Amino acid sequence: MYILYIYVKFNILLFHLKIIIIMKKLFLISSLLVTFVLLTGFDKTESSKKYKKLVGTWEYEAKEAPYEYQKGQFVFEISDGDLTGYAKIGMMGQVNMENILVNKKNVSFKCNVQGQYVDIDFVIKKKSFIGSAVSPGGAIPLTGIKLK
Repeated sequence: MYILYIYVKFNILLFHLKIIIIMKKLFLISSLLVTFVLLTGFDKTESSKKYKKLVGTWEYEAKEAPYEYQKGQFVFEISDGDLTGYAKIGMMGQVNMENILVNKKNVSFKCNVQGQYVDIDFVIKKKSFIGSAVSPGGAIPLTGIKLK
């Protein structure tokens, strides 16, 4: 009878140990999942905050450029936590921005315009900007305002 009592107590102890192990695993998995969700969420939030003043549509004017390039828009967006964008250049249509760099209020990127790269640099001043577009033909002053 005493052996049966010890056997039952031992099985109960094993059962409780198995439950404790399962609970620890569930706690660990849920903790890792919550940590992952929080970290990825903050990453996107930080990117959004960092580029908040830049994201949107900016209308530019380049009075010294050839007529078809004098007016257009720069559109900056956040996609999967990364800053992306494209330029609508006059009647040409849309070209993607490459190598977008933002350092406080300074913005620079490249666009491939009809097979030639154009380097665009500007400084944001509240809801406007002043800068230049440098192509193989030379530097052209740019000005612009934020639309939305």
